Amino acid sequence: MTASSTAAHGGNLQLRTHSFDSATRVARTEEQPTHPLSFGARTRAGAPCDRAPEPGRRRCRLHGGAPGTGAPPANTNARKHGRYSVRSRELRALGQVQIWTAELARAQLAVMNSCARGDGRAVEIAEQRVSRCMQRLLKAVRALDRVLVDVQDVDRLVERLRAAAELT
Repeated sequence: MTASSTAAHGGNLQLRTHSFDSATRVARTEEQPTHPLSFGARTRAGAPCDRAPEPGRRRCRLHGGAPGTGAPPANTNARKHGRYSVRSRELRALGQVQIWTAELARAQLAVMNSCARGDGRAVEIAEQRVSRCMQRLLKAVRALDRVLVDVQDVDRLVERLRAAAELT
């Protein structure tokens, strides 16, 4: 039968490729009716598995449907932790700004103390430290600005959703 004649018979026949013929090592094909409980697994010989799926599962016990297989019922690997939420990113960025602001104040104090002592080399080192702190503080402020833009976008989205919910 051809594929067109298979469709004419209601489509419940499928063209399947079976294992190699051991004598000639040539692949044989023949048509077989599809199993009503077929789930796509194949035996080592290449034929479709003819076992029924386990109750409440989509596969037989030999092909992954046995009890105890798969993810646990309360899968903690898929838990949402919120570490990358907009709110937590905002808090981390704000914390970085606070850290670098305090570090900048300490560096400026070190410059003043070095100037008061009259130590030229210590003043130079402290000024370099102030410069590095300023760069890091600017980087933290830019990151906070990006997060706050995201927060504003989220706030606008929430407002739109609320307006849409009121319309329905």
